[in-house]
Amino acid sequence: MNIIYFSIICSFKYFSTFIIIYLGLEIIGAITGGGGTATVALLMVMYIFGFEIIRGYATNTIPELFAVVTPTVIYAFYGFINIKIAIILFITNFIGGFIGVKIALKKGNDWVKILFTIVVIILVIKTLFF
Repeated sequence: MNIIYFSIICSFKYFSTFIIIYLGLEIIGAITGGGGTATVALLMVMYIFGFEIIRGYATNTIPELFAVVTPTVIYAFYGFINIKIAIILFITNFIGGFIGVKIALKKGNDWVKILFTIVVIILVIKTLFF
């Protein structure tokens, strides 16, 4: 299902509700540094637009980029960023992202969905009990 088909079959109210919730998630993400909002946003994109997990993640990557860049610029302006640690985190994030995408594309949607579900369950258990 693509955005044109989505807009034809769904009412403006439904789409505007999606936008408001997505905006709220991004605001919370900017305040908390993520806090799982990207996961919820990914699930929304998958559900609303009917994407499989890899396409949903790939589509959601562009808005997430802006959701990260915007607070980064503001935090940098106010002097909150430790540049040495940020560089190390950037390099490891870049390498991990590169390797992760290669594995996801090789293994496919079903494998990624199972891994995603396992990670979410573990994080929910950790959050609730530890």
